[in-house]
Amino acid sequence: METERCQPTRRTARLRGTVRRVCIPLLAAAGLVVSCGEPRYAVSELTCSPEGWGGADTLVLAADSLPAAGGYRLCFDLRTSATRPYPYRGLMLGVRVELADTAWTDTVSCSLAAAAGDPSGSGVSVYQYEFPLDTLQLGGRPALRVRLYHLMRHDPLPGVVDVGAALLPLVP
Repeated sequence: METERCQPTRRTARLRGTVRRVCIPLLAAAGLVVSCGEPRYAVSELTCSPEGWGGADTLVLAADSLPAAGGYRLCFDLRTSATRPYPYRGLMLGVRVELADTAWTDTVSCSLAAAAGDPSGSGVSVYQYEFPLDTLQLGGRPALRVRLYHLMRHDPLPGVVDVGAALLPLVP
């Protein structure tokens, strides 16, 4: 005897689409936040367009108040797509730090792939990378602004899903 397969109704199909579009990204983001383990302060994220990270897209991290004065590590987070791969083994990043009455600019070279070309980030459909940029001694109410931008010739950079920055307290 042959069994009949149930065909999904429009409502069921619409519900599945909603689950895929809304719930899965929310659960993935919650998993990233929970899995980090370290408290993060002054988090800033920039979601890139489907074409990639544009040269005019600058990530700005601002910190006007922190829970305590002390040492903080400035980190840069990057996520690249496995379905639309990032075409290079590295990324050149420009960093502009403005703290109270001083400012400085630096460049950072981020390695994203091993010598064989395999991505060095963790993940399956999206590769996650974290790069420490600098260690800062900050007061409880700093006037900190950090601007991050890519220095690559390819514009926009394909395969970059989003970029982020955060301050993490140094453990004594």
